[in-house]
Amino acid sequence: MVVGELSEPFNVARGLRQGDPISPFLFAIAMEYLSRQLNELKEDRLYQFHPKCAKLGITHLSFADDLLLFAKGNLSSINALYKCFRQFSEASGLQANLVKRKNSISQICAVWNSSILGSVIPYSCKGSENCRCLLQKLCMDKLWIRWIHAYYDKGKPLMETSIPAQASWITRKILEAKKQLHLIPATKTTRSLKHSIYHQVLPEMRPATWKCLMFKNDSRLKEIFIMWLQLQGRLATTDRLVRWGLTMDTTCTLCQTQLETREHLFVECEFAKAIWMKM
Repeated sequence: MVVGELSEPFNVARGLRQGDPISPFLFAIAMEYLSRQLNELKEDRLYQFHPKCAKLGITHLSFADDLLLFAKGNLSSINALYKCFRQFSEASGLQANLVKRKNSISQICAVWNSSILGSVIPYSCKGSENCRCLLQKLCMDKLWIRWIHAYYDKGKPLMETSIPAQASWITRKILEAKKQLHLIPATKTTRSLKHSIYHQVLPEMRPATWKCLMFKNDSRLKEIFIMWLQLQGRLATTDRLVRWGLTMDTTCTLCQTQLETREHLFVECEFAKAIWMKM
């Protein structure tokens, strides 16, 4: 019975239809078996770590259906990896796609700096004390945190850690953030931590007089954006276009008498005045 109608008999086989909701769960279960096999290589004497993976004990990284394998480029390590794949294939019936495989002997540093360290793990903390030891206390099981501790701070306190010039942009920014720890409020406030730090970084300034026109405005987004351009003096009126070097008629298209400026268009123009009076 298919979609309420009788169909021709068919043989039952392994596999799922494309788009089946259970497919990713079954895939995750199968890859967990392979992942555990690869982790057991740490105890195999024939397997040797990649020079950049030895400190962290990394044999592989997987994301969705992509798998990165790391090992020293010798025959014994490659054979150990191949043995894991052969056992996995015998148990699951899955085979590696030899067409799509790609061997890389390039340095792993570039991969880590751009891919792994470039993904910032969201972290929120409450209270001043937790924030002041941000890098020391952050989820030590996270790979990028372990990488920073192994290759950058090397057990030193955060304030004594130097910022290496060869580190990735995001790593340098994380380490430079130690200079802003004094902005963390010592006592709890009704504002969020990010809100409190943001207001301390901002210079002293007066509240905008047009705040009530922009916030809690139920107009369409297009009208709100035009209002913001008008308040900031960025509206493309003809007097501004002429200053940019464009040649055009600068007369107001509504009253056909005065120069089109933002003050005239919204306040001084007789047409605008008539609309304001009706409102």
